[in-house]
Amino acid sequence: MNDRQEPPSYYRFCPGEEQAKISDAVCVGRQRVNYPKCKACQFSDDRSGGSGYQQARGEEQVMAKVFKAYDIRGIYPEQLDEDLAWRIGHATAQFLRSALTGYDRSDPQANSPIAGRDLRKSSPSLREALIEGI
Repeated sequence: MNDRQEPPSYYRFCPGEEQAKISDAVCVGRQRVNYPKCKACQFSDDRSGGSGYQQARGEEQVMAKVFKAYDIRGIYPEQLDEDLAWRIGHATAQFLRSALTGYDRSDPQANSPIAGRDLRKSSPSLREALIEGI
């Protein structure tokens, strides 16, 4: 959870599109496909000397190990930690919110995800991080 970015520092923007904020992940994705505006961007890894692309590649490898066909599994804390649990919760909430339309958006039962856990020592902290992400 220590590496999680706070909302003000989380958002970037493309040159000339300062009003349209994008996340670090979208920025790295655009760099990967050589988005035309990345050449003049202050957030570009080529200009800033950063390692966002390399960091994203490492995260992709971790994600491939953690996400299985029907569930999410990993060794705590090497593969699955509170930061990843927060990200999973946040992404899940964004996806589910986008899937709701019409009356379902105002229905409290449709807007109430449930988070469970087992008896492992790491479960309470992972569950709390997931809930915080949601």
